[in-house]
Amino acid sequence: LLIQERVYVPTKCPNNLISKFVNPYYQLTFDEASQIANFQNYEGGLDMRGRQSTNPISQLGLGVARQSWGKVKITDFGKAFLSDRPVDYLFIKALLKIQYPNPRDRFNKSSDGYDIIPFVGCLKFIKLVNSIKSKKQGLTKNEFEIFVLTLKRMDDEYLRMQLQKLINYRSSSSEQKISLKIDFAKEFYQKDILTKLDIKNFSEYGDNVRRYYQMTELFRITRPNFLSDWRINFNPLRVSEINQLIENFSNYSKVFNTNDDYIGYMANSSLPALPWENKNELINVNIDLFNQLKIITKLNKKDLQAFELENNYKNNIQNLTNLKHGIIDKIKKLNMKKYTKKMLHNIEELDNLIKLFGEKKGSTLIKLDPEYLEKFASDIFLVLGDYNEINPNYLKDEEYNPIGHAPGGKGDIECFYEQINILVEVTKMRGSQQAIMECEPVSRHLNNFSDKNKRNYLIFIAPEIHNDSYVNFYNSCKGLLAYGKQNIIPFNYNQIFLLLKFFRKNVINKNFKISILESILVDIVSLIDISER
Repeated sequence: LLIQERVYVPTKCPNNLISKFVNPYYQLTFDEASQIANFQNYEGGLDMRGRQSTNPISQLGLGVARQSWGKVKITDFGKAFLSDRPVDYLFIKALLKIQYPNPRDRFNKSSDGYDIIPFVGCLKFIKLVNSIKSKKQGLTKNEFEIFVLTLKRMDDEYLRMQLQKLINYRSSSSEQKISLKIDFAKEFYQKDILTKLDIKNFSEYGDNVRRYYQMTELFRITRPNFLSDWRINFNPLRVSEINQLIENFSNYSKVFNTNDDYIGYMANSSLPALPWENKNELINVNIDLFNQLKIITKLNKKDLQAFELENNYKNNIQNLTNLKHGIIDKIKKLNMKKYTKKMLHNIEELDNLIKLFGEKKGSTLIKLDPEYLEKFASDIFLVLGDYNEINPNYLKDEEYNPIGHAPGGKGDIECFYEQINILVEVTKMRGSQQAIMECEPVSRHLNNFSDKNKRNYLIFIAPEIHNDSYVNFYNSCKGLLAYGKQNIIPFNYNQIFLLLKFFRKNVINKNFKISILESILVDIVSLIDISER
């Protein structure tokens, strides 16, 4: 049904059904959707795939998928996720609910030494790590995987023992570090012999956990360069909240007598109560944030008085919460302004982009996380200039660093100019799945994005453009598909490389005009208009 209603986009499709699937106005029959589903050859069959798909939803308390309960049910907490509540707030609540042992988990039992809320254990451990003298604070990717993922308890004595292991690890040779990582992975899997897949999955699990933690916005992820392994540390803007969580949840241990008790707790959107849902604690958070804002920008006496009046004399928690998010948003906007100013006509940044897109078959770009690919595509238009606004939809932290790729339902980068608008979509996909996964959403995104008072274009960027994608975009330009005539122009990485080289002189002279790019797009569309296929 998910495939039939196009809620789920498969990675493969039988050749005879590709044209039907990418046409949003064609109603797939149940039999056709079943053919596509069976064509995926999921390990363990469709039932196993379904259970794997619901695991994150169940683990975070967003839904309940239990045979005894009948249909999958969205919990009150899941409904809160679908509302306009701040994502960081909801992820903090969700991660505080996960603890070991719990009635649903068959592996991490108290008899195995587990007594931990992993999220709180991570906070406490990083704070402990930062208390020792070191040139760099926080943890590397490998250190996070080895010393955070394997935590069993979060009491001070246990964490000090883990810290000593970390200190020993840091003084080890490269060969010893590899051996130690394998030993920790064996303990994690409770296996004596590991396969290459086990080691790979161990690292991927660390990446996934890091992504969940990063969504709380309590952490800052840094990389020496975009292909380097990441390093995780606290977000300096949120230290007050981090300390409150450590203080309030360090000895937090709930006992659940039944599975239903635990599910009820996970599903309750009001639990657990966060420290800054208390007025006095929230006032302290706002003071800390405002002090950070003062470091970033000069504030006059009127600004200071307005803050003190609003923070000290408001009795309404919601108003104080709005003030908190207003300060965070202001910090984000100031940093975004600083970033866009740095990028405008920056020839060094342009040369880096030329190098990236000029590599054979985009060898570096295809290794990147999707959000970094979206970032570099956005950087192209920030460097060129002549825009009213460039709005990348990938999730960002306060310093404009990518947290996650653009959510579904909208394009990757929205570019607004005086007389035209350009939507940019980027992908690492190639081969026949490119047409299956990308063409219909791309057309839908452009349809939703288009401004009737302007000329609208969509630039689709991929390592290579598959023939089926060319056909689909050709038909869109001809007006032969569901959304009528659409100016969708595909470019492979090498063609973007050539375009950037062509624009380089304009960037040096700071005289790039978007009309230069539009003339190229118009020429391509005109060739399609006069062609007969």
